[in-house]
Amino acid sequence: MRHLIIAAIFFIDLFTSCNNRADNSIKYSLRDSVTKKHLEWVDSSTYSDTTDINYKVLKAYLANDTFFFKKLNADIEKERKKKQRYEINDSCIHQATLQALNADEAYRFVYTAVFCQYKLNVTISKTGNTSNIHYIILQDVWLNNICKVINEYDKKITEKDWENFSQLMEKADFWGLKSTNGVQGLDGSTLNTTGFTKGYRTSESNPKYNYVHRWGYSTLSAPFSFVLKLSGNTQGCLVGK
Repeated sequence: MRHLIIAAIFFIDLFTSCNNRADNSIKYSLRDSVTKKHLEWVDSSTYSDTTDINYKVLKAYLANDTFFFKKLNADIEKERKKKQRYEINDSCIHQATLQALNADEAYRFVYTAVFCQYKLNVTISKTGNTSNIHYIILQDVWLNNICKVINEYDKKITEKDWENFSQLMEKADFWGLKSTNGVQGLDGSTLNTTGFTKGYRTSESNPKYNYVHRWGYSTLSAPFSFVLKLSGNTQGCLVGK
């Protein structure tokens, strides 16, 4: 009897194992076939961006392109080290991410300029019927070797102010901008803009996030200047007028 039970358990395990392998095989086959179909659809579309990194990763994955992934890994490490340097830059300020502010909509502007020893970090947000600007001016670590907050404060703004700001952001097409445009330089200024909304004005009303880095000219300069004007700041190399 005992031998029959052991044999039964063995065949049950073997059957289950075979089924699991079959299920996994089906899952992997479905994953790969749908990914391939998606890429074929992208390739056939006139308006698809085949230079996008996500597209390249998927295509390299299906092709098992080892050279691509070795280069990608090196690029990731390079960006990781750069990110660490920037985090040290702002080590004296402790900000929640825009997603964690519990705001309905929020934007953060971080501005630096060559030969300017100050850095601006300004967040404008709206929660319900209340809109607020959180203003921070700090020493730029690159020129001062130490992160130090010069001034930090909050300022309430009116509903009309928020509406005017929103119009400027729409005119700048913030949600339609790519994260980078490939333009870089040694001199000039840098404006990094992040935005988050719990339900951007679309039919889906899904949460939305975007990050835009610009060196030199940016369509976001106008809304940023408007926020500085609302903030009433009088310090640093760029003041609200």
